[in-house]
Amino acid sequence: MGDTVVKMGEIAKAGVTETYRGTDLVRIAGTDRAGETVKAAGLCGDIGRKRSAKPDHVSRRGTNRRQRIIAVCGVKNSGKTTLLARLVEELAKRGMKVAVMKHDGHDFTCDIEGTDSHRLKEAGAYGTAVFSDSRIFVHKTGTGERAEDLLAMFPEADLIFLEGMKDSTYPKIEIIRKGISGIPVSNPQGRFLIVTDTDRAEYEEEAVGFEDIERIIHKILMLPENGGTTGYERDENR
Repeated sequence: MGDTVVKMGEIAKAGVTETYRGTDLVRIAGTDRAGETVKAAGLCGDIGRKRSAKPDHVSRRGTNRRQRIIAVCGVKNSGKTTLLARLVEELAKRGMKVAVMKHDGHDFTCDIEGTDSHRLKEAGAYGTAVFSDSRIFVHKTGTGERAEDLLAMFPEADLIFLEGMKDSTYPKIEIIRKGISGIPVSNPQGRFLIVTDTDRAEYEEEAVGFEDIERIIHKILMLPENGGTTGYERDENR
């Protein structure tokens, strides 16, 4: 859908280098290191002539053992993308490499009509990929992938945000916006913070305002690191 490209573009402008959304597999990534190996949805390519060694904290499976994985959830139009863009911008200023994966409960449009890749996909290609020395785009028809299946696509990330995933057990922030929602609707397992413009005293758990970006980041960085896998139960929210 049209707002898919707009919202993910908003996050990318804030400083995120890698994004993923939903049923079709999409990776748009920028890299300044020649030799990065790209493995996305079964399509593999090496950027640069030589393959660089992975840092010690990146496992053979591609999962960064130091990653933090946080879901940012809330009902539709609660402000998830807006908050994520602010968080990404601040974290990028601190030198952190951040990726965002967005869950979509419906279908969506990701390629640009008129491009060669779009034309070939529409012709019936199972998948398409475009790459240069600094950017990668992979579009593949999904086969029931879950969030944790895609985490290994971002081994370099210090932190991965999942937009949506309210029913999962990942550590999560829920957004409650006046006039949009009134009570938490996410799985309480893993929920460590509520961000709201309503009366914070109404909640039994910690709640902060949308303007409290420093407090939100502090809470995120206080979370334990990943340890090599998601460290949580497989979620049923696709």
